[in-house]
Amino acid sequence: MTIIEDTRQQKNKHLLKEKYFADNDIKVVRSKLPVGDYANIKDLSVIVDTKANIQEVIGNVTQQHKRFVEECELAKESDIKLIILVENTDGVTCIKDLYRWWNPRLRFSPRATSGKTLAKILHGIEVRHEVKFMFCRPEEAGKKIIELLERRD
Repeated sequence: MTIIEDTRQQKNKHLLKEKYFADNDIKVVRSKLPVGDYANIKDLSVIVDTKANIQEVIGNVTQQHKRFVEECELAKESDIKLIILVENTDGVTCIKDLYRWWNPRLRFSPRATSGKTLAKILHGIEVRHEVKFMFCRPEEAGKKIIELLERRD
């Protein structure tokens, strides 16, 4: 399999994914993608956008909300199924898990985004903008990306 990695992905910041790809004979070509980070070179109808952690997602959907929603809308208008894959070590496996997730930043700032608030925001984005949020551990990300890009549904 050959995948495209967006050129905006910083090199050497995704070592676990790079190792998985190399160990599993996944060829990676770097090129600019219209949205997201990874696509199957033979099928651009599904693109995976990776997030390093839940805090990055919070920043995207709060401080950078306008830019984030514009990217989701571009995917929708382009008939691209955009999947946001959030890497985390907090035991979150789906949006529903966020209702019980506790944001450690609440210790320092009562205005930090709670798990419950984040869950509601992500669910709203899924419904309004037709994207999908998925979660995995960092060491599973490479495999999960390939599984998502191989799907034919």
